[in-house]
Amino acid sequence: MADPLSIAGSVAGILSLGIESCKLIVKYCDDIRGADDQIDSIALKAGGLLSTLQQIDTLLKETDGVHPKIASDIREKVLQNETWITKINERVARLSIATSSNGLSDKLRSTAKKAAYPLKKDSLLSTVEILQGLQMNLHTALLTLQIQHASALSKQTELIERVESLVLVRTGQLGLDMGRMELAIRNSSTTSQQQQVLLARETHGMSERQESSIPCVCSNKVTPFGHDMEIRRKCPRHKHSTHTKTQSKSFTFTSSWFGFSIEAVMSISKRANGLSITPTLNFHAIVPYGSPAFKLVRRLPKRSRTAQEIASHFNWVVQELQRLFDQGRATPFDRTKNGDTLLHVTAFCYSFYYLEKPVWNLIKYLAEAGCPINETGTGGDLAINVIIDFPDDRKIYASRFLTLGAVLTDSSLQIWNGIKTVERIWSNNREAFFVSDVTEAVLSHSENMLKHHLALMRSDEQKLFGLYNLCLYWTNGIRILHEAGGEISTSEKNNLLLRAVTNDLTEVAQALVDIGAVADSRLIALSRSEQVEDILIQDRISKGEHLLMLARTELPPHVQLKLELQNGQLPDRKAQCIVLELESRGIPIDPWFKHYNEQPVFCERNLQPDQMERLFQAGFRDVDAPDSRGYTPLMQPRHYYSSFDSLRITIERTRWLINKGASLNVICESNKLPARNFVILNIVAVMLRFSAGSPLHGDPPAEDWDTKLAKICSLLTSQRSFLEQILGSERTNETPCFCSVPKGSLLSMALCLATNIAFSPLYKTKTNTTVRKSLGTVYEAFLTKMRIEPRTADDIIRLLTFTDLELTHTCYHIEIDSLVRALNPFDEEDAVEIHDEERHMIEELENLVVELQREYEALGIPLWEYIQLHWCDRMSDYLEKHGESVTDTSMCSILRPSVLET
Repeated sequence: MADPLSIAGSVAGILSLGIESCKLIVKYCDDIRGADDQIDSIALKAGGLLSTLQQIDTLLKETDGVHPKIASDIREKVLQNETWITKINERVARLSIATSSNGLSDKLRSTAKKAAYPLKKDSLLSTVEILQGLQMNLHTALLTLQIQHASALSKQTELIERVESLVLVRTGQLGLDMGRMELAIRNSSTTSQQQQVLLARETHGMSERQESSIPCVCSNKVTPFGHDMEIRRKCPRHKHSTHTKTQSKSFTFTSSWFGFSIEAVMSISKRANGLSITPTLNFHAIVPYGSPAFKLVRRLPKRSRTAQEIASHFNWVVQELQRLFDQGRATPFDRTKNGDTLLHVTAFCYSFYYLEKPVWNLIKYLAEAGCPINETGTGGDLAINVIIDFPDDRKIYASRFLTLGAVLTDSSLQIWNGIKTVERIWSNNREAFFVSDVTEAVLSHSENMLKHHLALMRSDEQKLFGLYNLCLYWTNGIRILHEAGGEISTSEKNNLLLRAVTNDLTEVAQALVDIGAVADSRLIALSRSEQVEDILIQDRISKGEHLLMLARTELPPHVQLKLELQNGQLPDRKAQCIVLELESRGIPIDPWFKHYNEQPVFCERNLQPDQMERLFQAGFRDVDAPDSRGYTPLMQPRHYYSSFDSLRITIERTRWLINKGASLNVICESNKLPARNFVILNIVAVMLRFSAGSPLHGDPPAEDWDTKLAKICSLLTSQRSFLEQILGSERTNETPCFCSVPKGSLLSMALCLATNIAFSPLYKTKTNTTVRKSLGTVYEAFLTKMRIEPRTADDIIRLLTFTDLELTHTCYHIEIDSLVRALNPFDEEDAVEIHDEERHMIEELENLVVELQREYEALGIPLWEYIQLHWCDRMSDYLEKHGESVTDTSMCSILRPSVLET
């Protein structure tokens, strides 16, 4: 067997030769830098090999002993490359890159090297291939040495632990002897502590237990489970768990090129009888996210398929996976660089299928094939978390997951939606839970147990937010945690309150506001019952009154005047200013004050008019207060829903704000547009959403078109006077675009916005028929139910003609992704440039519009009738005459009676 020291000595000579050669190459490249573009590449490869050689040399010197098998491998790797290292050294000599002085100055010597470089270029470039090959060959040896080095450290740590354990045993025996001596001296049959325990048992109605003959394992180590979980083994004699605190720090190196990841974990565990330090190296093979197996499990069948087709699809997936495993193209242990296994991806992708039986068969197959079921993936989640963290009807599948070997730990219970599921599993299968005592108390809804364990624990040992989270359906648990000093941040309380509101948990919502959660207007809008709404509104009012009273008591009169406290209104727009003023004067305030008014009350776009009225009557009066973007309540977008109620409430909300004093003419701080423009955008966007349906859903049934048109027309008729207040002729559109005359009508602007939204990417999932019918419905409703003055009619004819001539709008930019988010003015310089490019088309537009407007005036018929019976034909003829085609997006095609009646 090879002597490790002799191997290290022979290898050291070769390594030293390679290190010196690489240094000389790097220096040579530095001297002639700029002579050729490839010099940097040569220097980089030489530097990389130099680093590898130096690390191998350092590790060989630092490691006390190298395992014989590893020594043999190192010798073989390095000696195999001896010839190449020698060859590099010879080429270095031929290139005359020695650094000894030859009487020339450094500058002259560098110039001479650059001049000679073209003659030596081929030789130097051929050296690059040798450098690259050596780098790849020796990198494996370096990695092996690093692992050996870590293993040696691990063994040293294990030896220290053994010594520590022996010392602890001896110390324990000494302590036992001292205890016996103390007991003999005190000569007491019952200690004071035993008396307290007996008294507690009598108080709680507990009978004294007989001494057990079961052995105690309180001092046993924790049981490892997986690579990042530790289960505290419970003592069968003493019911409490061994209190162990483990802190771990990990570093993960992932290399897609090598195809594996190395996770280095250093764990420090503090137990009742000592301390242990455990270094661990975990190796995982990784594959690209687009590897065959991962691509296969992500192939989702369409939900419109029959049950038989879906079952057939999943059977095919199982067969294909088995084929990949058999061929060695994939394994059940494959994972991505983020740690996701095939089970993680399968559980997430197929959660949308509610884990129907065929999907469950695939999950079961993967688990039985060996796919790790208790490994953490992206975000530290287990595969079972994906199942639990969905609506509570998934409990049956979470239970099935447990039959495959899944477990539930403290970390896996940090979930959002599945608390009820966890509680049901706990009541039926407690053996599947490996959790701390305090978590067990929460799951059991045991007040005495929770108080007991909270008293034993230090605050830094409690994962408080997780415990509050598990108490979502247990009001007393929340109060006990708070009374025990388990304080969490206001933002975390607000997150819990959001969940209580969305789940309509009245008592929990009350408990959370009592301990400092802040009921903002967003939560009021989300409330699903009058009881929860009352709690939130009352909390909002009481906290506002408290802040107002504190400000009036603590702040001097001139500051109160500046903050407008004399008007008697509850703090809204000035709330944060009041908080900052109090803090600057060192006045103690509750932490929830900083979250009291993160945005003005009425800027919440989903508040109902009756909710707004209650808040207004309570003292919130800032109906024109802007948010952080400079948007007042009238400017807030309200087009998230496709129901008729959403359209009706949008108009009613706007009307309520205007009646309470909100101004249509106030200017947005961020884009300098008036609130009126945003109101018009909101109305047409929601109207189009109602007509076309949600972009996320399919096309509406054909029979719905007449019904939708009738509803829109009825609403416009009932709200005509209010809408004319917004769109009236005395108000004008000021944008510089040829789709409208200067100071054109706002009704024309509304139809322009509707047209741009309809043909935006927002509705790209809809068929042409749906988009055309929806836009035609909006046009028909406005042009038949609103009063059309001659100037307005001329402007609308101009808009339609402008659109079909395919000129460029320079009026507004509408920010659209999945929603219509904002309205911004067009850049003036860009508008001038576009107008210059299209000047000939603009002249053509002006001439054509004059003819069409004269025709409309001569006929003397309603505008909608003229558009359908005359304008569409005239525009179609004009386009065909000038060699242009009429498309599905041409307004002369969309507004024809035949299209709207289809």
